[in-house]
Amino acid sequence: MYLLVVLWGVSMRAGILKIFKRGAKPEGEQVEETRSSITQATGEPLILGFLSGKGGCGKSTISVNTAILLSALSNKGEGVLAIDMDITNATLTNMLLSVTPDILKEDDGVSTIDYITEGAEKYVFYKLEFPPNKVFNIQVSGRKDLGVPVKDLYVLPAKKATVSYEQRLSALAHLTQEEIRDSLLELFNSARKFAKERNVKYIIFDFPPFRPDQRKVYEGVFALVEYIPNFVMVCSFDYAAVHGLIGVLDRRYSYLKTRTLGFLINMAVLEDEKTVESIRRYIETIYGKGVVHFIRSDPRWRINFLPPIILGDPGEGAHYDLISAYAKIGILDREGVVKKLNIKL
Repeated sequence: MYLLVVLWGVSMRAGILKIFKRGAKPEGEQVEETRSSITQATGEPLILGFLSGKGGCGKSTISVNTAILLSALSNKGEGVLAIDMDITNATLTNMLLSVTPDILKEDDGVSTIDYITEGAEKYVFYKLEFPPNKVFNIQVSGRKDLGVPVKDLYVLPAKKATVSYEQRLSALAHLTQEEIRDSLLELFNSARKFAKERNVKYIIFDFPPFRPDQRKVYEGVFALVEYIPNFVMVCSFDYAAVHGLIGVLDRRYSYLKTRTLGFLINMAVLEDEKTVESIRRYIETIYGKGVVHFIRSDPRWRINFLPPIILGDPGEGAHYDLISAYAKIGILDREGVVKKLNIKL
């Protein structure tokens, strides 16, 4: 009798453990469930936010390259809108508007600072006009006379070249968090409305870096991340940048984990296999498999937004890495890219 009770107890324990094991998935599978897929409602543009844990890691440079790349690879009549949320540094603004510097002389549009400090009853985003006598294109082959032209590319600069900019920036000190949040929600809705009117396929938000010395303005700007469905995280090739970004996202903005499409490790030394794999394992343990993509260092990376805008040899370099990463993430259609660029991914 005692033996039967023992056997019954063992079998019950085994059954209970099996039930618990069946309900509890391995850590890798649990992590995998946090991976995001592209969130895009029917008829809506694909909205992407770019985030980094520190300045100087190439986030804005990648955002600029992404805007130009998506514009070049979009179909005819499809536009791209780039919005600069970094109102103090405005790197994306400086890069994109350096292509057509005369655009700010007209001063007929609005900027991010307008939305934050005053709201914007009407919105007129800048359209980058590429003069026909100049060659602004994405170079997709070894020959410089071959390329895919940049088409309808719009930008909302973080600031404008006017004396009123400093006054508007100082006005931020008098705004409440709620006022900033409401203004940015208006910006977000205006961008979506503009996208529908102009057949904009992609909207890109380039945020300032997460920093421990964030002032109120940055806290307000980051309130907008609640409305954005997809994020690309950009880090430079060092543990401080990677760990800093993950630390902020996991503790303070943990809900972004489910919206993260991928990590782009910029300026990576791919020959350093040990460090590459260590960084990959570190991130993938938290965010799941296939989320890490390395963008190798390339001197052409730093000059591609000056005329002519050059992608470089598609078989090598940072731009190929970017195209490949976006195809894997789902931002770009793999078959469409291969067909348009005639390259192997």
